Amino acid sequence: MKKCILPLKFLFSFFISLFVMEGAQAQINVAANGNVGIGTTTPNAKLHVNKIDSSSNFTVYLVDSDISSRDKLGILNYVTAEGTGRRRGFLNLVYNN
Repeated sequence: MKKCILPLKFLFSFFISLFVMEGAQAQINVAANGNVGIGTTTPNAKLHVNKIDSSSNFTVYLVDSDISSRDKLGILNYVTAEGTGRRRGFLNLVYNN
């Protein structure tokens, strides 16, 4: 019995998509260069998160391995501040008791 091994060049040639299906649209994508996109099919950064709903805020939580501790090690917010319009890429480091 012969094994079929696909060359890495073929596997990584254009775009590798990890699909979390909601209808027919991919929600998580990994580009050949290693960029990861959530809510976008063309990530242009190491982690590219695109808001896909109409809410004014979204948050990405980075937590330690003990989720029950509820300590937030990092929060990336998209916020609308009064009188200043929208701020993008606002990074908070928070300790939550």
